[in-house]
Amino acid sequence: MSDDQTGNAAALTFRKITAHDGTWLGQRARVVVGLMTTVRDGDRVVVKQWHDAAIGQDVEHPAGTITYARITGVGYEVSYIEPERVVTREELPPEIQDRL
Repeated sequence: MSDDQTGNAAALTFRKITAHDGTWLGQRARVVVGLMTTVRDGDRVVVKQWHDAAIGQDVEHPAGTITYARITGVGYEVSYIEPERVVTREELPPEIQDRL
């Protein structure tokens, strides 16, 4: 998980991490949100481990897939800073892995 926007995932640190189960457009997922403490302070990382397959959205994936994106804003004002993408558990920082 290394690109121009996120840098090295191992270098990312968070000051607050929350986890909950949720449903989006009929698909259930475990959702972990971390508030970043890097140069992009205030941005959040949202990681979803999907219980159900998602088809016809920005990212198509089978059940069990983990997706990652950086977001900003709250509530209905959330904006994706980068496209949601599929990652492996090993690509995530340990504090995020522990909450999936």
